[in-house]
Amino acid sequence: MPNRLVRDANGVLAPKIGEGGLPDATVVNADIKVSSVQGSKLDFFLSAEQTGNGSPQPIAHGLGRTPSIVLVVPTDITGNPATFTEGVHDATSCIITATATLRYKVFAL
Repeated sequence: MPNRLVRDANGVLAPKIGEGGLPDATVVNADIKVSSVQGSKLDFFLSAEQTGNGSPQPIAHGLGRTPSIVLVVPTDITGNPATFTEGVHDATSCIITATATLRYKVFAL
Protein backbone atom coordinates (compact mmCIF):
# COMPACT_ATOMS: atom_id res chain seq x y z
CA MET A 1 0.00 0.00 0.00
CA PRO A 2 1.51 3.38 -0.99
CA ASN A 3 2.38 5.92 1.66
CA ARG A 4 -0.56 8.36 1.79
CA LEU A 5 0.86 10.64 4.49
CA VAL A 6 3.91 12.89 4.46
CA ARG A 7 5.38 15.26 7.01
CA ASP A 8 4.98 18.97 6.27
CA ALA A 9 7.56 21.67 7.08
CA ASN A 10 6.48 21.60 10.75
CA GLY A 11 6.79 17.83 11.03
CA VAL A 12 3.01 17.31 11.07
CA LEU A 13 1.59 14.39 9.12
CA ALA A 14 -0.55 15.54 6.22
CA PRO A 15 -2.23 13.80 3.27
CA LYS A 16 0.14 13.23 0.37
CA ILE A 17 -0.79 15.23 -2.73
CA GLY A 18 0.11 13.69 -6.05
CA GLU A 19 -1.27 13.64 -9.52
CA GLY A 20 -4.99 14.31 -9.65
CA GLY A 21 -5.10 17.12 -7.07
CA LEU A 22 -6.19 17.10 -3.45
CA PRO A 23 -7.28 13.92 -1.70
CA ASP A 24 -10.93 13.66 -0.72
CA ALA A 25 -11.98 15.54 2.43
CA THR A 26 -8.79 17.65 2.47
CA VAL A 27 -10.67 20.95 2.40
CA VAL A 28 -13.55 21.26 4.83
CA ASN A 29 -15.82 24.15 5.78
CA ALA A 30 -13.55 25.24 8.61
CA ASP A 31 -10.70 25.71 6.10
CA ILE A 32 -12.65 28.25 4.05
CA LYS A 33 -12.44 31.69 5.63
CA VAL A 34 -15.58 33.83 5.74
CA SER A 35 -15.63 36.28 2.77
CA SER A 36 -12.70 34.52 1.08
CA VAL A 37 -14.90 33.59 -1.90
CA GLN A 38 -16.35 36.66 -3.57
CA GLY A 39 -18.65 36.91 -6.57
CA SER A 40 -16.46 39.62 -8.09
CA LYS A 41 -13.65 37.07 -8.35
CA LEU A 42 -15.72 34.26 -9.86
CA ASP A 43 -15.71 35.61 -13.43
CA PHE A 44 -19.38 35.38 -14.36
CA PHE A 45 -21.86 37.45 -16.36
CA LEU A 46 -25.51 38.25 -15.65
CA SER A 47 -27.31 40.27 -18.32
CA ALA A 48 -29.88 42.96 -17.94
CA GLU A 49 -33.37 41.82 -18.89
CA GLN A 50 -33.60 41.07 -22.63
CA THR A 51 -36.68 40.90 -24.86
CA GLY A 52 -36.88 38.23 -27.54
CA ASN A 53 -37.65 39.13 -31.13
CA GLY A 54 -37.69 35.66 -32.72
CA SER A 55 -34.22 36.16 -34.29
CA PRO A 56 -30.73 35.35 -32.98
CA GLN A 57 -29.62 38.11 -30.61
CA PRO A 58 -25.97 38.63 -29.61
CA ILE A 59 -25.63 39.58 -25.94
CA ALA A 60 -22.16 40.91 -25.09
CA HIS A 61 -20.84 39.18 -21.94
CA GLY A 62 -17.40 40.78 -21.41
CA LEU A 63 -15.78 37.56 -20.11
CA GLY A 64 -12.96 37.70 -22.67
CA ARG A 65 -13.39 33.99 -23.40
CA THR A 66 -16.10 31.66 -24.64
CA PRO A 67 -18.31 30.78 -21.65
CA SER A 68 -18.34 27.14 -20.59
CA ILE A 69 -21.90 27.33 -19.22
CA VAL A 70 -24.77 29.56 -20.39
CA LEU A 71 -28.16 29.61 -18.65
CA VAL A 72 -31.17 31.42 -20.08
CA VAL A 73 -33.78 32.28 -17.45
CA PRO A 74 -37.23 33.57 -18.42
CA THR A 75 -38.34 36.55 -16.34
CA ASP A 76 -41.86 36.95 -17.82
CA ILE A 77 -43.55 34.37 -20.04
CA THR A 78 -47.14 35.65 -19.93
CA GLY A 79 -49.07 35.03 -23.12
CA ASN A 80 -46.36 33.09 -24.99
CA PRO A 81 -44.91 29.62 -24.90
CA ALA A 82 -41.27 30.02 -23.85
CA THR A 83 -38.92 28.95 -26.62
CA PHE A 84 -35.17 29.53 -26.39
CA THR A 85 -32.50 28.37 -28.80
CA GLU A 86 -28.82 28.87 -28.07
CA GLY A 87 -26.53 29.73 -30.95
CA VAL A 88 -22.75 29.38 -31.05
CA HIS A 89 -21.37 31.49 -28.20
CA ASP A 90 -17.96 33.11 -28.60
CA ALA A 91 -15.43 35.18 -26.65
CA THR A 92 -17.54 38.34 -26.95
CA SER A 93 -21.23 37.34 -27.07
CA CYS A 94 -23.84 34.77 -26.12
CA ILE A 95 -26.22 34.14 -29.00
CA ILE A 96 -29.85 33.55 -27.96
CA THR A 97 -33.01 33.21 -30.05
CA ALA A 98 -36.13 33.73 -27.95
CA THR A 99 -39.83 33.87 -28.73
CA ALA A 100 -40.94 37.42 -29.64
CA THR A 101 -41.84 39.54 -26.58
CA LEU A 102 -40.44 36.88 -24.20
CA ARG A 103 -38.33 38.53 -21.49
CA TYR A 104 -35.28 36.76 -20.10
CA LYS A 105 -31.82 37.10 -18.54
CA VAL A 106 -28.60 35.34 -19.50
CA PHE A 107 -26.16 33.95 -16.93
CA ALA A 108 -22.76 32.83 -18.24
CA LEU A 109 -19.71 31.26 -16.56
